[in-house]
Amino acid sequence: MTKLEDIYLYNNQLNGTIENTVFPETLRLFYSWDNQLNGGLPQNLSMTKLEDIFLHNNRLNGTVENTVFPVTLRRLHLYNNELTGGLLQDLSTTKLEEIYLYSNRLNGTIENTVFPETLKYLELWDNQLTGGLPQDLSMTNFSNITSYLYSNRLNGTIENTIFPETLKYLYSWENQLTGGLPQDLSMTKLEDVFLHNNRLNGTIENTKFPETLRRLHLYNNQLTGGLPPDLSMTTLEDIILYNNRLNGTIENTVFPVTLRFL
Repeated sequence: MTKLEDIYLYNNQLNGTIENTVFPETLRLFYSWDNQLNGGLPQNLSMTKLEDIFLHNNRLNGTVENTVFPVTLRRLHLYNNELTGGLLQDLSTTKLEEIYLYSNRLNGTIENTVFPETLKYLELWDNQLTGGLPQDLSMTNFSNITSYLYSNRLNGTIENTIFPETLKYLYSWENQLTGGLPQDLSMTKLEDVFLHNNRLNGTIENTKFPETLRRLHLYNNQLTGGLPPDLSMTTLEDIILYNNRLNGTIENTVFPVTLRFL
């Protein structure tokens, strides 16, 4: 048994698999991006001391939903591969701060996934994920639901989702989300809400937006009703709502002085 701590094998032409590799308990960093590795991850990494797994830009085509990660894991970068399935249902025992799995073929759901409180960045865009978001994300430290959850097949609702106070960016366009927005977003630090090109069919006239909100992009949905009567407390610059079914009035709406596009 070696006492290996760090593996740096990135930018080579490695083309084997790692799923049957037995890593030493001492391993902390596994950097092997920009290769041609295929297959999946080892099912049990819990005995290692891994903090970083950087295997992006390979040809990994297995799943990660059955992998047991160590409690020490902080950063999981597996983007630009061909991974399928979903995420492990319980990640709460890890110390994950970053999950980058965009541009794969993930086709499971994340609505029952329990994320750790330490999570800051979640990038799952350009996959085939279905279902909705977890209903309670309030215990995470997302600075972006670095929802980079756009370009999937999410078809649930978000109106009952509890977002964390730290949330700044909600990017989940080009999905099949239905329903409306949560009625109270005022406790978040949201700056951007990009939910265009979905199937949202609720109303926004009773939604309480935070003062920090700058850009609200909800075009190409099926929203009804009108706008909130008072948006003057926000710092909104863009309100883009075309191609909906809005049928209220705006003559009494108080817009912020920062508004540039309506």
